[in-house]
Amino acid sequence: MGSSAWPPRMGVSVHVAGLQSGMALWALGLMWQYLALPDGVQRTAQVLAIVGLYAIFASILLAALWGASRSLPIAGAGHQASQLREAVVTVLIAGGSLAITVAVALVLWGLCAWKA
Repeated sequence: MGSSAWPPRMGVSVHVAGLQSGMALWALGLMWQYLALPDGVQRTAQVLAIVGLYAIFASILLAALWGASRSLPIAGAGHQASQLREAVVTVLIAGGSLAITVAVALVLWGLCAWKA
């Protein structure tokens, strides 16, 4: 198949990623009042969480539109995009994953500091 056909599993993945990202941001917002972090660290965690989750969503959306499957082999099975498009999707999903991981670590650190 070419990159012009929308991979159905990838479409479901985009939908699920959007829902999960929204719920994650909502949950982080509920926890925010309990964080004991310096203002700069809190702002960093906010930015990383928002940018990270949007980057993940954008990468899966682009993978679906372009038919990229290197980073998401199960959802994109049978599809392949150009090397540039595959690289863009890979960089976005890896960067977003790293950003949200750091954000969650900062939030957990802030929650532990608040409890202590």
